[in-house]
Amino acid sequence: MTTKETVLAVLERLPDDCTIEDVQYQLYVTQAIAAGQADAEAGRVVPTNSLKPNCDASGWSGPTSSVGCVGVSVARRSRRVH
Repeated sequence: MTTKETVLAVLERLPDDCTIEDVQYQLYVTQAIAAGQADAEAGRVVPTNSLKPNCDASGWSGPTSSVGCVGVSVARRSRRVH
């Protein structure tokens, strides 16, 4: 899919009264997902269980600690994507 086709597909999914911010956010999310998929296909992945020691050191605790830490890792990575 070309970039123009991707933008048009995003616009088609949004309601007619969406804001520019809605469009920007949806394009950002679409791009971040595509980047993650490309990373996975290229083998640039880290098993979740190998992140646990880093999560423990960062202060995350409890039954959702690895999920929280992964979310932080994804957020940090996504800032470098755009």
